[in-house]
Amino acid sequence: MPSETPTDLIRAAEAAELLGCHVATIRNWVKAGWVQGYKVGRLIKVSRSELLAYAKPISPKI
Repeated sequence: MPSETPTDLIRAAEAAELLGCHVATIRNWVKAGWVQGYKVGRLIKVSRSELLAYAKPISPKI
C-alpha cells in the first residue's frame, strides 16, 4: 500500500467518462491491479494522472 494518497483522485464514474469507457471497466482494472484504487466511504476513486498515463497518443507510421 502506498504511503501517500494522490491528491488528484476522481470517482470511478468520472474516470470512465474521461476515458470513454464503462464504469465497470474502471472497477475491473482496480480489481485486476492494473490501476491503484482508493476506497473513500462507499466510493472507489483512482488517480487521474495514473489513468491519463494509459491514454498515450499514437504515433503515425510513415
